Amino acid sequence: MSNQGRSPGTTIAGRIEIRDVEGKSLSEFHEALDREISNMRRDLMDLRTRLLQVPQEEK
Repeated sequence: MSNQGRSPGTTIAGRIEIRDVEGKSLSEFHEALDREISNMRRDLMDLRTRLLQVPQEEK
């Protein structure tokens, strides 16, 4: 995973869990994966927005 665009020493770890894939088609699996990725993006953007609202410490 690349750290391009991030501060040195920062990492983002994520985990995607998709259940009940047995017997599903590949397209159904891809749809579930796309939904999970979209949810993660939304959550990260929400977190970014909240973090930007936190007052920065004066240096």
